[in-house]
Amino acid sequence: MQTPRPAFDGKTPAEMSAAGGLAGLKKVETYHRETPKVGRNDPCPCGSGKKYKKCCGRNL
Repeated sequence: MQTPRPAFDGKTPAEMSAAGGLAGLKKVETYHRETPKVGRNDPCPCGSGKKYKKCCGRNL
C-alpha cells in the first residue's frame, strides 16, 4: 500500500524551511457544537420516545 506524500517541487528540506515551509498555510479553526451530538441509540430529541436511529436519524 502506498502512502500519499506531500509535493516538495524538487526542493530539499533545508530549502523548504528557508523559504518559509509551512508558514503560509492557514490554521483550521476548530468547530464547537452548541448542543451535544445525539448518539444512534439515545432517545430522539423530538420527544417521540423512540431511539434516534429509528426516528429522525433514519433520514440521514
